[in-house]
Parts: sequence; structure tokens; C-alpha cells
Amino acid sequence: MENLPGFFDPVLAYLTDRETRRLKKATLLNWIQVGIYFVIAFLMLQYQMPLALFIVILLANVVSDSIDGYISNMFIPFSKTWIDHSERRVISALDIVLFSLSIVLGQLLGAAWLTLYPDQFFCLSLLNALTFALGLFFLRKIKFDDTVKTLTAEARFSIKDFFQKMKLAYGHMRERHLLQMIWLLAIGKATYASFLLLLNVAMVSTSNLRFGSYAQTLAIWQSISFVGLILGAFLRISWLEK
Repeated sequence: MENLPGFFDPVLAYLTDRETRRLKKATLLNWIQVGIYFVIAFLMLQYQMPLALFIVILLANVVSDSIDGYISNMFIPFSKTWIDHSERRVISALDIVLFSLSIVLGQLLGAAWLTLYPDQFFCLSLLNALTFALGLFFLRKIKFDDTVKTLTAEARFSIKDFFQKMKLAYGHMRERHLLQMIWLLAIGKATYASFLLLLNVAMVSTSNLRFGSYAQTLAIWQSISFVGLILGAFLRISWLEK
């Protein structure tokens, strides 16, 4: 489910390109995320969770992750304005690494929490809500003119224009031979996601594959990922860039 928001990226990127008051919209969306996890927290109080409720909770997480991507895309024009062109690639890479680190760190803390308190999903969801509330606090502290451009009502969204933009993007990637790389990355991502899914199922059903409980194994797994991302962030691979 964590990869599902990626399918909406083209539409979300098109919509963010038409946002004007981006800081105001980011604050509003952050409020929605806080509300989502407060609702999930109270749904977690159910002793026996029906399948329909479980699916609703999964979809709520997908919505929250999609909002994260939307907010991130809205601030891209500001980074292009404030950062020198020569440093833009390094800053973009750092931004991706920090975003990935925040996800892995959150998963690590969640796994560690479930290791210490196996049945406290309510408190874990409240912690999620408070984390987004903290992000909302910092957003409210940012003071600058967040107006990127002015659009007419007709220019805010157009299905025809969206498909024209997608066609141009496809042609651009094809001319620069980027499609092959995208397909390779997509296949690699799908293979990794499938392997991870099978590994999780195997760890749940087979105790020999676990280090202690499932939550403890998950915490160790996320710790290794966390260390790997930190090393990847600080070790330059200039030979690969060349």
C-alpha cells in the first residue's frame, strides 16, 4: 500500500503546478492529516476490527501519503528560486535522502513502539497525529509571500491540457533515452516490493526467520535501512556520477 500513492504522482504534480497560495494550502492539508490520524487513533480502540474498517484505515494512510507528496511538490518552485543552479542537484539529492530518512526513522520508531507496547495502536496513531501537528506548527512559523503566480479559473485544471503535458513529457523522455532507465527502476522497485511483501509474510508465519518477535525483527530491519541511508547520504559516489 505504501507504493500506491506513486501512481497518482503525475496528476498531483499537474495540480500542484496550478497552485497559487502554496503555504496556505500546505497548512490546510496538514490539518487534514492531523484529523486523519486522530480518527484512525479512535478507530484503533475497536477490540475486534472488521475487514471493512481495516481497509478504510489503509486507504486513509494512502490519502495521507498522497498529501505528503502534494505538499512536497508545492515547495519545489521555491527551492528553484532560492538555490543556485550549480547546487540544485546536490540539494535535490539531499532532500530525497532526508525525506527517505524521515520515513525510515518513523517506521523504526513505530516498530520499536510495538516491540515495547504490542497492543498500543491507539497511542501509536496519536503519536502520528502529534507528529503532523508539529509539522503544522513549523508551517505556521514560516513567513513569506507564497504566491507563485496568478491563474484564471479556467486554467486551474484541464483534462485536455493534462494529457497534452503527459504527451510532451513522454516525448522528452523518449528523446533523451530516459524511458529505459525508468522501466529498469520500475522493475527494480516492483521486485523489491514483492520480495519485501513475501519476506514479511514469511517472518509472520515462520519463527525461524525472526529475531525475537515480529516487531523486534522489523525494528532491526528498519535500523539497518536507517544506517544505510545515512551512509548513502554522506558518502559521495563521484566515480558513478562521471
